[in-house]
Amino acid sequence: MMSWKTILRSLKSKDMQKRILIVLGLIVVYRLLAHIPAPLAEPTQMKDAISALLDQTDLGGFLNLLSGGALATFSIVLVGLSPFITAIIVIQLLTKAIPKLEELHKDGESGRRRIQQWTRLVTVPLAIVQSIAFIFILRQTVVAAGTTALADPTALEWIVAVASMSAGSILLMWLGELMTEQGIG
Repeated sequence: MMSWKTILRSLKSKDMQKRILIVLGLIVVYRLLAHIPAPLAEPTQMKDAISALLDQTDLGGFLNLLSGGALATFSIVLVGLSPFITAIIVIQLLTKAIPKLEELHKDGESGRRRIQQWTRLVTVPLAIVQSIAFIFILRQTVVAAGTTALADPTALEWIVAVASMSAGSILLMWLGELMTEQGIG
């Protein structure tokens, strides 16, 4: 077990201070991204509609809490890291099921880097699918509540919203990898 003296000694290290500042900076970047609305509807109209829905149920408030407030603002980072986490799980399962992937995994650092690259590539279509699902579910919920915020989005509005939310998810994946490489992780 680590003692308080060891923790305090490590906090005095310039390298550890730098790593902590990087992590805190990336958290601030995430919080700023959580306030950028996805371009699907008028932001104030969407915020009012979503706030009304969140106030109606405890589950909505809990989901908003888990998303770091991204749900309440219909943010570009609403999808979060779930596509990346799903991709990691899928690739790990495939590694156990496909002998070539298992060999690659055991191949050392170069094999792991290749699997990590595949994980990133699998993240992209998963982010697109999950963005579509989030928008569709939110649209159904908002319309059912009697709000016209997302009544009839055009195909272009769908494409732009899905692209921005997918890009937000991929940006979060990159921030997470940056945090792992440069920060504490």
